[in-house]
Amino acid sequence: MTNCRVSVILPLKDYTPFLEESLKSTVSCLKPEMELILVDDRMDPDCMPVLKPHLSHPKVTLKKANGTGIVNALHTGLSLAKGLYIARMDADDFCMGDRFTLKQEYLDRHSFKEGEDYLWMV
Repeated sequence: MTNCRVSVILPLKDYTPFLEESLKSTVSCLKPEMELILVDDRMDPDCMPVLKPHLSHPKVTLKKANGTGIVNALHTGLSLAKGLYIARMDADDFCMGDRFTLKQEYLDRHSFKEGEDYLWMV
């Protein structure tokens, strides 16, 4: 993906009844200059049927974590991220409207320290 501005990292472990809505809402917020990285942290097999419809989306990637645990999952996602800005979501989080776009625009207007390779969005 060229000119990626925002990489959204979403680690997956336990199944949650909110996973489908979380994925739908997150994917709906992605703009052309954004990507969603799903990280498999030994995820529950019940997650896969919910993930499958989203894996064909050109901005969605699923990768297995290097190791186990949330820290390793986040490091895996970060190592794959192409964006200048990093956003973090959980499997039970919902994304509304232009969340990533508004934060990207704010951060574009407010420079960060020279030499930083990326900036976290919260």
